[in-house]
Amino acid sequence: MVPHPPTTYRDLAESAWRWVQAQVREGEDGLWLPEHPGQEARPDYPFGMHSGVGGLAHTLGDLRLVRPLTPAERGLADGIAETLRRRVPTETEYDYFDGLVSTLGILIALDAPGADAVVARLVELATPDGWQPSF
Repeated sequence: MVPHPPTTYRDLAESAWRWVQAQVREGEDGLWLPEHPGQEARPDYPFGMHSGVGGLAHTLGDLRLVRPLTPAERGLADGIAETLRRRVPTETEYDYFDGLVSTLGILIALDAPGADAVVARLVELATPDGWQPSF
């Protein structure tokens, strides 16, 4: 039972967003997002925009368009950016959902520094035939 039922769609959305934020975990590699509530072990793809904590960056970017971020949301945005920036120098995946291209989109959505380093890493990984998939 909801202690205080929402009275508007916005109240409902804000309540759902608070629940999502409460799911974020922190480990030695930074912030990560479980695939389902109550999950204790870090999933295979915890950082990217598809099923990881990076996907929350796009919500944060949209929220900034309609209202100021709360201190908790600003901390989440900073934590996501820091988590992903630390991964850039050793990241070898480049795909849109969980690799460097995902990281690039996340940093841009957060208006966070580090996009130049991501592009440099992508250039470093490029071969004469482009980027060869690892899967």
